Amino acid sequence: MINITEEELNQIIKEEIINTLNEKDDRCTRIAKRKYDVWPSAYASGAVVKCRQGKIWKGVSENDDVSMNEEYEDILKKEVKDIVSEILTEKKNLKTGQTLKDQNEQKAAQTQKASQ
Repeated sequence: MINITEEELNQIIKEEIINTLNEKDDRCTRIAKRKYDVWPSAYASGAVVKCRQGKIWKGVSENDDVSMNEEYEDILKKEVKDIVSEILTEKKNLKTGQTLKDQNEQKAAQTQKASQ
């Protein structure tokens, strides 16, 4: 059994708290915090994940002015465009009364006719 005085235990706890507070963020987190106005946010967290995966901010040093990375911007634009397209298609289908199942059956029938 280890004999530690209460004073030593308090000193160890204080050191651990100080060490935890002094921990530095990684490179991706620091860049995201500089770039995004709100921290934490879903956009900033997503950017940190993409950075850690090596998809964005590869050549950016921490001293560079970080503007929206073109690759990341293109990815976001494509994702938003796809989502908007899906929503508009679903809205159109609701107006016409078609379900997704009906559409798939129609496409399958057209494909069969074309292949015959």
